Amino acid sequence: MATNTISPIKRFAAYLCAVIGSILLFYSGPDDSLRSVTQAWNLGHIILFAALSVIIWHHGGKFLPRKFFPLITMLLFLTLLAGGATEVMQIFSQRTLDIADIWRDCLGTLIAAAFLLPASKSLGSSRQRKLRFLVIFLTIITLIPLGKALIDETIARHQFPLLADFETPFELARWEQGEIDHQLTRHGHGSLKVLLTTEQYSGNSLFYFPPDWSQYTSLHFSIHNGTEKPLTIVCRLHDRDHYKSGNAYHDRFNQHLACQPGWNDFSIPLKEIKNAPTGRKMDMTAIINLRLFTVRLSQPVIIHLDYFYLEK
Repeated sequence: MATNTISPIKRFAAYLCAVIGSILLFYSGPDDSLRSVTQAWNLGHIILFAALSVIIWHHGGKFLPRKFFPLITMLLFLTLLAGGATEVMQIFSQRTLDIADIWRDCLGTLIAAAFLLPASKSLGSSRQRKLRFLVIFLTIITLIPLGKALIDETIARHQFPLLADFETPFELARWEQGEIDHQLTRHGHGSLKVLLTTEQYSGNSLFYFPPDWSQYTSLHFSIHNGTEKPLTIVCRLHDRDHYKSGNAYHDRFNQHLACQPGWNDFSIPLKEIKNAPTGRKMDMTAIINLRLFTVRLSQPVIIHLDYFYLEK
């Protein structure tokens, strides 16, 4: 196995990333409505475990296998143990368990093995190149969610004050659930098909959109009721400060909507939303959630949502 040739600068960088990464590992990240921020924050697992692999190499070289593949097997085994343990520990912190984080931990170890540890040189130039191409490919695959989030956020900023019209597949990720339907639409070429179940509260939420609604006067959207009977749907909106109230019912906007069979077009004055919380005004520069839901349906129902936009 190659001797330890990691430079002092690389070792210092590894220590720094390991310390910072270990602290941030149990912090949920910035309070931001952008998916790209969340996705980028999750990539910290890659940096942390790449740094840890360098540190393990530096301090435990004489105890590690001499051949590359036994070495990477041992490092991945240690990564699985450490990554699994940290995910369990995060249950008791601000973060939640995420199996995808364990994959990102392993990817960090692979990146370190392919590009940072001198041991990869023992593979020979041809096999080392193949290993690096494979790791680059896996890294690109892992970065796809971040790329999709950045693309849709760009589209959303360009579309605003249109919130959702289901004309691009990227818009689907703004919502909690549903699938784009091109057969039944109110506007444009697509709508969102949503299954409402018999659970106590069943519905769909729009999470990701520009939060500053302060320059507009009304919210518009359309709902298609696929049944032959009227359907009551609750429209709920809240701002970022709503969480300070413990999600109290009277600290948000709630309105019952009577949906007749077929398409229904709704218009809600933003003044009503602003004045909805008891004892305060809704922060119209920080709207972060729009939810439509039903309560205790007797049987499942399919609805379609379309053309959500703000108007001055």
